[in-house]
Amino acid sequence: MLRSYRDAIRTQVAGSHLTGLGIGLFTGPNQTLLMSVGTRETMGAASALSNLASRLGSVCGPLALALTWTFLISFSTQMLVGILVVDGFAILNLLFAWLSIQRRSRGFSAEEEAAPVISI
Repeated sequence: MLRSYRDAIRTQVAGSHLTGLGIGLFTGPNQTLLMSVGTRETMGAASALSNLASRLGSVCGPLALALTWTFLISFSTQMLVGILVVDGFAILNLLFAWLSIQRRSRGFSAEEEAAPVISI
């Protein structure tokens, strides 16, 4: 019993370290790129949107997997569908990145990208 508990703790610590390393390697370059693209006036909005997207991802990802695992009975089906859900999110991420690159390569100016402001 004690040995399995120690193994579980080691696995949890290793997984936490690996997750933290992945987040650390991604977040720094991502924020640097995000802040370097816009003007000084848009940095606050860009940072806020990036933080919002990060928070939504940290809520919606586990929620989608928890809902998936709740309604499936066998462990192998849970794992298969969970992997497919994660892959679906990854494909959506790549699609949005590709669309962003396509839009940027067309050379839109700031006036063309801005949505019209409606005042009441």
